[in-house]
Amino acid sequence: MRGEVTRRFDTVSASREFEIADASLGDLLERSGRVDARDAVAGPLLQLVRSGSDDELDPIAESALAALLALMMRDLLSPADFDILYSAFSIAIPPDQLT
Repeated sequence: MRGEVTRRFDTVSASREFEIADASLGDLLERSGRVDARDAVAGPLLQLVRSGSDDELDPIAESALAALLALMMRDLLSPADFDILYSAFSIAIPPDQLT
């Protein structure tokens, strides 16, 4: 499943729609005052996805961070932006199981 998530993220993150959603996410984080919350959740996540003893990130790191931030900002993101940011992870944890 990790490989499928990573492959999906590689595809979706190359799209213009993802680029727009990612920019919207960044803007909303700043305007909502949730930058400290982002930092509080991103740090531990990135520690969890370090690969082995070296300092490299596991390939799933980017998709996990996008999904985590989409969940954190879901109340402010448009449904389309949430869907694209979370889409790679939807195979592992379907969005309808998040409520």
